[in-house]
Amino acid sequence: MQAASAFASQPPFQFLLYFVALAVMLVLNLSGLIGKTINAAAWAMAWEEESRGESEISNDLIASARRPPSGKTIGIVESSIYLYAMFSQQFEFITAVLMFKAFSGWLATSAATKDGDVRSPKTLSSFYHYAIGNVASLASCIVVFEGIRLLLHFQWPPFLQSLVLQ
Repeated sequence: MQAASAFASQPPFQFLLYFVALAVMLVLNLSGLIGKTINAAAWAMAWEEESRGESEISNDLIASARRPPSGKTIGIVESSIYLYAMFSQQFEFITAVLMFKAFSGWLATSAATKDGDVRSPKTLSSFYHYAIGNVASLASCIVVFEGIRLLLHFQWPPFLQSLVLQ
């Protein structure tokens, strides 16, 4: 009986707002804005590490480890899961996606480094893109979600109020 009362106490899922947020994320992903952010952040991290003398990551190596063609598709799928988790207040979905990606990324890194050198420039470059991609995807979903929540606090005209706030 407690499960039924806990379910009844949750606010109803707002499909319209979810689809609006999903459309915004789709535009951000397909426009390449998120991909460019990932690449710029990876370049900055590599430059900083190289300037400290900790690694020798060349520009060619960073350029060769760009977001894979499937990266946009994966980004769209994970964005839809992140947004669903935020709108339904089921934040454990975000944790599950990040844990799954971390585990699969660890397996891919282990397989890619047959010689066991995890600090090789190519492995680090791939890791930078992977880690920054996760952060960029989640951060952009949070910004879109919070932006929509902020818009809901404005005084809407009566004809839009019934559409948006229900």
